[in-house]
Amino acid sequence: MYKQFAAEISTILSLPEVYLRLHELMDKPNSNAEELGSVIRHDPGLSVRLLKIVNSSFYGFPSKIDNLNRAITIIGIQELENLVLATTASATFNKIPSDLIDMSCFWHHSVYVGITAKLLAKSCELPHTDHMFAAGLLHDVGQLIIFHKAPREARMALQQAQPTDDGLYQAEKEVLGFSHGDVGAELFRVWKLPPIFAEVAAFHHEPRLAKYFILETAIVHLANSLANTLEPARNITECCSNCDPKAKEIIGLSEQALTNILDETEAQFSDVIKIISPNAPLL
Repeated sequence: MYKQFAAEISTILSLPEVYLRLHELMDKPNSNAEELGSVIRHDPGLSVRLLKIVNSSFYGFPSKIDNLNRAITIIGIQELENLVLATTASATFNKIPSDLIDMSCFWHHSVYVGITAKLLAKSCELPHTDHMFAAGLLHDVGQLIIFHKAPREARMALQQAQPTDDGLYQAEKEVLGFSHGDVGAELFRVWKLPPIFAEVAAFHHEPRLAKYFILETAIVHLANSLANTLEPARNITECCSNCDPKAKEIIGLSEQALTNILDETEAQFSDVIKIISPNAPLL
């Protein structure tokens, strides 16, 4: 049934046109910053948001970057593609109506996980970190689809969920037979996003099941656990972390390193949330 959910949602919810045009252009061997910038400039709002995030504490560049071409040259084409996906995500998924969730808090959590995931990836020297912010940001979007397509069952799952990292995930499997991870992963396959997105979405609660992006999935799993226990917007004071010890072992960072990463997440958060979801509360 989760494949049906994803297929039905994909008929009314599509990737932003600007992302699709960028992706098509990037497949051409001779694409350059000028051509990519011209695509983005057709969406003035996106252009402004991209320059804001490039000049924010998220990147921490020493001098101001005042035009898109220079921004693209500095951050790279692959990073640009993922940044466009991330900065248009909230507008895309906010089109899914539901009265079962506070969307501002949903994006508060998602941004927190995305920033933490990217910082974790850098700290454990993951060779390619381009996808990590977007993968962390989008890890829970399957929840929104379930809330829309199966509100009665979703409400039952919310009522049954235990106050743990995977409480809702486990309740969904009991009530529906599948989870938000399954639904999100299937949508990403339908959208033909890079396979890292589907695997992270599918297994961010059970990282030991990942086959191809083992470290990346472990990172988002840990970032999600840290967010659930420490990030204010969750309002889950009794949330008990059940982070997979194997994930921590794979990542291999000390408790002090994790503390430092969370401090840096806090330092970057207010800049990023204002750009990704301006209506989210700064709790």
